[in-house]
Amino acid sequence: MPAYTLHDVYSMTFEQLGAVQDPFELMSTGAVSPMLLRYVVRNGQLHARYSDADLPALLMAINYAATFVQWPMSTVAQKAPVAILDPDVDAYLETLQPGVQQALDFIGKARGAGDTDAGIAQSLVLSSVLQNDKQN
Repeated sequence: MPAYTLHDVYSMTFEQLGAVQDPFELMSTGAVSPMLLRYVVRNGQLHARYSDADLPALLMAINYAATFVQWPMSTVAQKAPVAILDPDVDAYLETLQPGVQQALDFIGKARGAGDTDAGIAQSLVLSSVLQNDKQN
């Protein structure tokens, strides 16, 4: 059973991510985005939810948005890995959507200015830390 890193997942296509058979192989990334995107791909929701975004941008955007929305352990954390269409997982994805869109907008502007994805990811992490500190 391979244990994927987040770097490994960044190098995948959406099809490769959706084809990961054992969802627990994605848990080693330490991020919720690979599991949620696998769910989205397997349920045919990719283009309806995120029509023009590439995989690295979506991974960064979902990780950013997830820092502001609690990960429901008793529902979404149990159901997302199964990747069967579920109203709890869909509701969680909808809750993430404003933050995902905000991050995708930022990523688009930063890439347009010549920033690297590594630099963008660091900026998003710093932004989420600062916003969480401000809220607390």
